[in-house]
Amino acid sequence: MSDFQFMVIYFKVLPITIHIKQSYWKIATNLDSGILISSAYWVNQIMVSNPITITLWHDYTWPWCFISLGRLNELSKSFSLKLDIRSFILKPDIPKEGRLKSGTYSQLPTALSQAAEELGLKIKSPYFIPYTIYALELTELSKQYDLAKSFHLAVYSAYWENQEDIGNITVLERLSLNVGLPRVSVQEALQNHSFLPK
Repeated sequence: MSDFQFMVIYFKVLPITIHIKQSYWKIATNLDSGILISSAYWVNQIMVSNPITITLWHDYTWPWCFISLGRLNELSKSFSLKLDIRSFILKPDIPKEGRLKSGTYSQLPTALSQAAEELGLKIKSPYFIPYTIYALELTELSKQYDLAKSFHLAVYSAYWENQEDIGNITVLERLSLNVGLPRVSVQEALQNHSFLPK
């Protein structure tokens, strides 16, 4: 069986059933906050040796991307998945120094808190919005070293669980080195911006 791609996009969608030859993979969605891949089953058995390619479009400032990544990790325990991480700039107007959130502190939506708790994530409501382009550039770099998943999780955890500024070069270099990216490659990527569109 050949691979297929399912593009995960974060806006209101209807529940989707994907037809894979004689098999079906039903994906439950949350219509208010984005896609929540909450269950999967096969009507007819397929060979799990053929990985399913999941294309995940993300920005680190959107928490449901973090949740969906956790749910995909859960699914990967039962099915052979190949994660294709793609970057999307959700807030292109954020300056390089980031921006404090306006208004008073707000709690996370109940649905988000419950979803995070189910996955063992201790996410908090950030008080600022970071500049994410540097982090997205390093996400592309991490693919070259087969470390995209590890880097992805490290950055999401740093921002949503530890309230770190993931627009800060020092923070990003530390996260990059912790997952195994070469220091020289990280510095070159950030100096030359070789992963940005020309």
